[in-house]
Amino acid sequence: MLLLRAKSLLLLVLLGFAPVSVWALSSDREQPVNISADRMRADERHGISHYIGDVFLKQGSLEIRSDELTVHLEDGEVRQIIVIGQPARLQQKPDNREMVYSEARRMEYDTRSGELLLIDEARVTQGANRFSGSRIHYDTRNSIVAANSQGQSSTSPEAPDDGRVKAIIEPADKAGDNAQ
Repeated sequence: MLLLRAKSLLLLVLLGFAPVSVWALSSDREQPVNISADRMRADERHGISHYIGDVFLKQGSLEIRSDELTVHLEDGEVRQIIVIGQPARLQQKPDNREMVYSEARRMEYDTRSGELLLIDEARVTQGANRFSGSRIHYDTRNSIVAANSQGQSSTSPEAPDDGRVKAIIEPADKAGDNAQ
């Protein structure tokens, strides 16, 4: 049960990463994508747009804040999004659910494989539930979540910097109380 709830939390967050997400507010996909940054460089020949410096992306409820954002296009379609920050932050509101927040120093989403990687100090939060690790991998097509630690140990489940995978999943009643 604990694993199922952790997977459900990650599913909502990780699928929410792509602007084409089916887990975001239904109206998000129909909203324009707005990006602001200090600098931008587009290489049309190679299909790469690179945004640098205080980057902010918004599409409906989806918001990404980072130091860098790179979009790779192939045949006019988004194929990969890479987000880098200290940390990079993402938030999105799924239909009929609480806002989901995630952060990592690097996030990579591949639209072809449906794989999302949260790399280095990765954290996902929805309501009172939290999940963290040094690397979180989510295969959206096969609904497989894997988190890795750096192999260090700690006696405290709250220790933020020990590199171990951590999950805090509140009982449904308590998580519902915190949402009010």
